[in-house]
Amino acid sequence: MTVIVPPKVRAEVFAKDPEVIKNTFSTLQIKHPKKKLDLKLGEGETEAISLCLEDGISDFLSDDKRARSVAKMLKLNRIGTLGILLWNVKKGFIKKSECRELVDQLVRNNYFISTELYSKVVELLN
Repeated sequence: MTVIVPPKVRAEVFAKDPEVIKNTFSTLQIKHPKKKLDLKLGEGETEAISLCLEDGISDFLSDDKRARSVAKMLKLNRIGTLGILLWNVKKGFIKKSECRELVDQLVRNNYFISTELYSKVVELLN
């Protein structure tokens, strides 16, 4: 799978955990948007949405609530961490039990997920 990432997003992710990108994606392409839109979002989110629109990329990966709202208005598919995990289950890359453990680990590490969404995810994994 190829993931196209603008430089600001790469810098943000590597600042938190340098190994996460290396260990998660087989191909990572760093690409600058030609023009950044004025979206009143963080630099990484702005670059990512600008790049999606420029290159006709339909899937916007983010957990940022404001950025996801803007992406929705711009008719982009929004995929968050939980969506990526469930996609990996669907494709057979991880087992349901492994996904459930990862979701629970996210919660233990203060990843915010509403009770309603957590229940839906658990139901899908049972």
